Amino acid sequence: MKEKINLQAFPNKPGVYLMKDKGGRIIYIGKAGSLKGRVRSYFTKREDLSPRIRLLINKVADIEYLVTDSQIEALVLENNLIKKHHPYFNVRLRDDKTYPYIKITTFEDYPRLQIVRRMQADKAAYFGPYTNVSSMRETLSLISQTFPLRTCNKKINGKERRACLNYQIKRCLAPCVGGVSKDDYLQLVKNVCSFLAGKQEKVVKDLQAQMERASHNLEFEKAAQIRDKIQTIEKVIEKQKMVLPKVKDEDIIGISHNENSACLEVFFVRQGKLLGEEHFIMEHKKALKREILTTFVKQFYLRAARIPPRIVIPFEIEERESIEDWLSEKRGGKVFFKIPRQGEEKGLINLANKNANLHLTESLSQDKEERKKEVLDELQNLLNLKSSPLRIEAFDISNLGGKEAVGSLVVFLEGKPNKGDYRRFKIKTVEGANDYAMLGEVLSRRFQSPPFKPSSLMPDLLLIDGGKGQLNSCLLVLKRLGLSKIPAIGLAKKEEHIFIRDKDGSLSRLVLAKDSKVLHLLQNVRDEAHRFALSYHKKLRKKKLEESRLDKILGIGKRRRQRLLSHFGSLERIKEASLEDLQKVAGISKELAKKIKSKLEVKE
Repeated sequence: MKEKINLQAFPNKPGVYLMKDKGGRIIYIGKAGSLKGRVRSYFTKREDLSPRIRLLINKVADIEYLVTDSQIEALVLENNLIKKHHPYFNVRLRDDKTYPYIKITTFEDYPRLQIVRRMQADKAAYFGPYTNVSSMRETLSLISQTFPLRTCNKKINGKERRACLNYQIKRCLAPCVGGVSKDDYLQLVKNVCSFLAGKQEKVVKDLQAQMERASHNLEFEKAAQIRDKIQTIEKVIEKQKMVLPKVKDEDIIGISHNENSACLEVFFVRQGKLLGEEHFIMEHKKALKREILTTFVKQFYLRAARIPPRIVIPFEIEERESIEDWLSEKRGGKVFFKIPRQGEEKGLINLANKNANLHLTESLSQDKEERKKEVLDELQNLLNLKSSPLRIEAFDISNLGGKEAVGSLVVFLEGKPNKGDYRRFKIKTVEGANDYAMLGEVLSRRFQSPPFKPSSLMPDLLLIDGGKGQLNSCLLVLKRLGLSKIPAIGLAKKEEHIFIRDKDGSLSRLVLAKDSKVLHLLQNVRDEAHRFALSYHKKLRKKKLEESRLDKILGIGKRRRQRLLSHFGSLERIKEASLEDLQKVAGISKELAKKIKSKLEVKE
């Protein structure tokens, strides 16, 4: 128990508590029907706490509280404070400020259609939030074609001299010049609100009645325009799947999570049809699924423009009764949660869970790509490069006393290995153990070989496995080839220092922290070049060893050796072969086969 925290001081009233660490930072915010009981439970029943909450309590140095008049008020305050402070241990929606709403300014004489980021208490009609902005824009495009509401900020008095371009392209009815009566315009607004609320069938019925009236009044052009609108809406209805014929409106929530992230998938069922879906990524620190779902429900419906009477969830949530009371008060009608055990709703929960898992996997992949981009940008700034090092090429040399000497080239594109561009080089012009000269040969062949001539394959950065000596060798080759503009660095093993060329041509070293992401990237590239070179060197050594052992056998010349290795693939398989199998190779007699078996069975 924290000795500085006086548990007796907390009132037996509803409210919100704010836990702080020794630095005064808010690390967790919670709500309670009884502040005294809830806070006391953290310190008197520690064995019942999850590992995450136990870690939280170990970091708590102080707890402040705010008393509210009711649990509902505490719930709203808790969510608002979490959005404001983003405490480390709270589960929270990621980027919750970015989700847009569609707003209809119904408090105006001629309401406008807008995209906004926040709901306000202004008596407007709101729809959303939308996580899929492209889907929202498709909806807006359909509305502008079918129900052309105004989007301008003008004060409408019907006395403007001329209408704007939107009127000319049939995206507005121009109430500013008296192009439409107020009653007709408000009917249009009513249809838009019904359409966005998922009541498309009602809109179609209203339009059919208007079309019949226009036809009866011999306004055939107007009737034809209404008919086109009906056909457009019916196409939308056809795409919507009837999933729950006996149900009017409900939300269905699925969940997928890992240690630090979660995805919540919401299916919006309106009038028994699946109107759409939205998914939301949440961040947490090893929270349990029940806490994640509870937090999502509170945070999502705090800002939801529409709340259905029924919310279908995969398992029980915390504080269910108080959340139902809060949502009922917010909606102005009864709201309750349902946990289906079987049937159509259970099937939809399973489908929502699968969708959530797919979106979570996609989100993690995107996060990984974004992190790689950030590291490349940091590397660019660190080395003062003109552009991001999207293509990094790394070189290494491998040999044993100058024998079976090889070089390697590996390529990383946007932080990832691009194995299709890897190259291996047998050293041809260097005798003895001279790594600098070998590196010079490999670099020369890399930049003078036909496969690499297109400028699009020029690297943004060269990485040499080595220190000043290796880097100097690289720079001399680049200068001779007229490629001095290509940035090159060296990364030395053991100390892991980076060597760079300064503006005056001298070499200096950079020392990065061991946990630097830039350093980790360069190490990965360097180590891959080393692995690729070493594997090729070992392969050549093995081949040489096999050839030498066969050469020692009397009667095995170069041609028979090549036939044996080509037929069996390796010395090991030749050793395992039977006399009959050996004799199947051209030029291998029974006597020679016996000699091969006898010689290879002797260990060297």
